Amino acid sequence: MTKLTFIMFITVSSYGQNKNEVSDGKKSTLELIQGHWMHDKDSLTSIQINNYQWSFNYEEHKIDSEDNYEITITNRLPEFVKDDVKTEFIILKSKTDTLHYEILGITDTTLSLLFYPAGRLHLYRRQNKK
Repeated sequence: MTKLTFIMFITVSSYGQNKNEVSDGKKSTLELIQGHWMHDKDSLTSIQINNYQWSFNYEEHKIDSEDNYEITITNRLPEFVKDDVKTEFIILKSKTDTLHYEILGITDTTLSLLFYPAGRLHLYRRQNKK
């Protein structure tokens, strides 16, 4: 009697949807990330995304005008990721700084990002404005 063994590999992200399920083709990534997002681990930290502007906030107040960034969405980030990786990245540029994130997943309620080069995961929950 021959014994067969099957091995199955499944990739699951606890920080959001699979990147291929992010959009149904009707909304762009930029449209999907619009809004007010609260950090999952630090309730005093949030981000506000309005068109091509990204603002970091602390306790619902902007920290400084230096915390306003212009958003670029790209499918390449050669400084940190091989060109053959199929995903989207967010590049944030301010007057004094440039930040790089990989988009791990976007849903109506969740935005998960991987910060480069540190490799830190950031999970945000969408907040409804009152």
